Amino acid sequence: MSNLNPFKILSNLENRKSKVKILSVTDAVIAAICYILILSFLLGIGFSIIDSFNNIILQSFLSIFALAVIFFIVTSVFYWYYITNPGKDKIESRPVKKLTLPNILLLILIVLGYLLFFDALLMPIDRILPGFNLVTKGIPLIYKSPLILIGYLSIVPLLTEFVFRGIILEGLSKKYSDLKALMICSLISGISAFNPAGFMCTFILGILLGYLYIKTHSLCLCIIGDILYSIVTFILIQYYPQFLLLISSNILIISLLTITGLLIMYFGLKKLFSNIKKTNLQ
Repeated sequence: MSNLNPFKILSNLENRKSKVKILSVTDAVIAAICYILILSFLLGIGFSIIDSFNNIILQSFLSIFALAVIFFIVTSVFYWYYITNPGKDKIESRPVKKLTLPNILLLILIVLGYLLFFDALLMPIDRILPGFNLVTKGIPLIYKSPLILIGYLSIVPLLTEFVFRGIILEGLSKKYSDLKALMICSLISGISAFNPAGFMCTFILGILLGYLYIKTHSLCLCIIGDILYSIVTFILIQYYPQFLLLISSNILIISLLTITGLLIMYFGLKKLFSNIKKTNLQ
């Protein structure tokens, strides 16, 4: 049963103590479909049961419990089907400490740079695409309970990164070039949003996080990056929607923030990769 400890599964992937099976495009699509079906089915059942209770506090704690169960089930299913554990003598290299305070600070900088780039250049397009209103209408429902909000902004990004970067991208990169694997994985994750607005957000973010994973082989950094993106995006849409309108108000602001965001991402990624490379050489 200890093998099904979800945190141990994530830790083994992070430290290269576990290996993901080689995946073809078909395998990757099937993995994504399985993840979406499992998540949708469990969330649908869990929250339909939770809604039958009138006590807000009880609903909140039941929601956290439901998310924890979903976390366990998803990691267990993918562990059995897609992950192998080689013997200690076959582990290729020693674990490298990548989750350091300087690296986390650089990751925050990268995410903020990405948000400046995306919100200035692409958000005006995303806002007029079908499906954007579904996101903005869904946020107030999640916000009703702080515990549900915390769970949603942490568990869902964690599972998304585990499946799409840890399993699908890792498996594809063993069969295809890094660039091809990155684009296939990002495309599949974008399509999984099931609407044009969601596709744009998920596809572009998938390219950034996928590139981060390919260069660092750190699932934890991708998870933290996704969580940071989700939190900041939620705050902007919920509390500062006028900011999104301001930064897309004229071409000068759009150009300035787009260039600034790209420069911040470039600096952050370059420094982060340099830090990890130095750690590998020590």
